[in-house]
Amino acid sequence: MEELPRIAVNNAIDLAKFAYDTAVDWSPSGRLNFTPEMLLECGRLTVKGIYDCAGQWRDRFVHCDGYVPPSWRDVKAHVDEFCNYANSIEGQPLHSSAYVLWRIGWIHPFFDGNGRVARELSYLAFLVAHKEIEFPGSPVIPELIDQKYRDEYFAGLHEADFEWDGNTPRVEKLESLIAGLFVEQMASANYE
Repeated sequence: MEELPRIAVNNAIDLAKFAYDTAVDWSPSGRLNFTPEMLLECGRLTVKGIYDCAGQWRDRFVHCDGYVPPSWRDVKAHVDEFCNYANSIEGQPLHSSAYVLWRIGWIHPFFDGNGRVARELSYLAFLVAHKEIEFPGSPVIPELIDQKYRDEYFAGLHEADFEWDGNTPRVEKLESLIAGLFVEQMASANYE
């Protein structure tokens, strides 16, 4: 049983490194370049050594805390739409980050690890929109969500689900959460 927590921690490190390397590549342009293959790699990194389905789209019904995502048969189409919309956002770091955070969770493209992938890629989107590869301070936004702000995170996801009209993503509550977490992360930096 001790093996599983160690694997999960190593996977989180690998996912964060992958996102950081991606930020290094994308940040100079300030443009996102999400692809289905990239999302699959993130899913693989998150659950490798834990589930045999690592690196594969969800292929069955799942539910999470009362949320029922779209049919697994529609995952690929939703991922394509996600990539197109996310990659089209320019000059809106909060919207970009909040959209990524919400939409990956909404699609729920993997059997497990969706939240971890969403939080890491949301932070990536925030960095890239600012043309940065990192911000000072620790813990960083994904860790702050995990450690202190899970209730606000889930409330933002639920509000976005409720407000979504099928066309326009309404992620204002998540935008506010991310803005506050950014301030908290930056305030934790030790400037000497």
